[in-house]
Amino acid sequence: MRKWYKLSTVGAILVISGIVFYLGFPQIWGSAVYPLAYEDLIKKYAKQYNVSPSFIATVIYAESRFNPNARSSAGATGLMQIMPATGARLAKTLGDTDFSTDKLLDPERSIKYGTYYYRELIDRHQGDVDKALMAYNGGEGAVISYERRGVLPRETEGYLRKIKGTWDMYEKVYSNVWYGTGTSGSTDKAKDDEMQKQLKQKIDALKGKEEGLTEYKGQNWEFKVFWPPTSK
Repeated sequence: MRKWYKLSTVGAILVISGIVFYLGFPQIWGSAVYPLAYEDLIKKYAKQYNVSPSFIATVIYAESRFNPNARSSAGATGLMQIMPATGARLAKTLGDTDFSTDKLLDPERSIKYGTYYYRELIDRHQGDVDKALMAYNGGEGAVISYERRGVLPRETEGYLRKIKGTWDMYEKVYSNVWYGTGTSGSTDKAKDDEMQKQLKQKIDALKGKEEGLTEYKGQNWEFKVFWPPTSK
């Protein structure tokens, strides 16, 4: 009995220690589970197109695991798995006259196009991040299917779940990368928080007008993903 008691006590201590380590020190173990690369490019285009950098990192992780040479069976290419036709349209929109499908293998081009595309989708869908994710993964047809029948393709449903389940870790584990540790980092974080507050107010206002936004059901992550578009 005494031996069993000692073993159970040791086991309980190990379990509690593991939980504390997991919750309290994500920076230590998180980078092994959630890798990061191309952070300078992510920060550059996230700032340029007003999208949270940790979210773009999450998308890259979900799409390609940071493999710039990734290609899907459907033809999606590069870090952010952009289809060639979409890449050609984005290149035209952004004034890149040298586009070819192989350009999507370039990390900077992929991050630039993918980040701009997400900004475009979130604006098109009036702040509804779920629909922006649906459109990025499954095209506008996935959004239409969801609006008409309330169902999604299995792949797209899994994609949304993967992004939501991973984003918080990329925010926590790499907070120093996104915001820094000095005064400028604190300032950037304060600006980010203010932008999130403005976006929440915007979404609440749209809901009040019954303009078709999905209910957020208390999930706060959506408000951290996209910053409000720059005033024109």
